[in-house]
Amino acid sequence: MKNIFFLAVIAAAGFSLGSCASNSIAYDYDKSFNFANVKTYDYYADNSLQLNSIDSSNFMRTLDGVLQSKGLTRSSNPDIYVAVMIKNAAGSKTSSVGIGIGGGNRWLGLGTGIGIPVSSKVMNYAFQIDMDNAANKQLVWTTRSEKTTSYNASTDNKMSFYKSTLEGMFKNYPVGTKNGKTVKSNYYN
Repeated sequence: MKNIFFLAVIAAAGFSLGSCASNSIAYDYDKSFNFANVKTYDYYADNSLQLNSIDSSNFMRTLDGVLQSKGLTRSSNPDIYVAVMIKNAAGSKTSSVGIGIGGGNRWLGLGTGIGIPVSSKVMNYAFQIDMDNAANKQLVWTTRSEKTTSYNASTDNKMSFYKSTLEGMFKNYPVGTKNGKTVKSNYYN
């Protein structure tokens, strides 16, 4: 009985703590723009990254890697300009661990349970990356993601967090066709 109770507590705690990461990603694009012609990119000089200088540098290096994995090359004469906006704020996430006990016999059962609140400090991030046609500065691609991570994440964990976030944001870039059908997702789908 003690073993079952202990396993139930561990399972509830693991479920509660494992569900701390949240993620929401959306993207949209200009259907009339031909992404097949996009080979080069560069950044706008006035990107808004609310990160310290180390995190900003690591994020931009990771973004370069993701864009290059999509076949793009950074150039001073780009096909598209990339605008990056990041907002972050400390917060807390509260979950609870439930503990219960029960018993009974063939005709009567009785049980009780309590929830123990568990609070942890987290960082809430909002990422937005826009791509503008360099020829006319018109928006052709936009992607947003809201994600939460541990407040005390190590540098390696932050790098992994940035990489997984950016890969998710650019999962469907470049847009195209699949089985003859146009692939599209936007903020409303």
